[in-house]
Amino acid sequence: MVLHLQIHNQGVCQQVQVLESAAALRAVARNLLLRLV
Repeated sequence: MVLHLQIHNQGVCQQVQVLESAAALRAVARNLLLRLV
């Protein structure tokens, strides 16, 4: 039970990290586009 929760929490943390990195990449891309224009 506890092990299952730990594995589940790790999966959620990984998903959150992926979403955060995607948002960061989007912000960087937006800054680059604004700088080019």
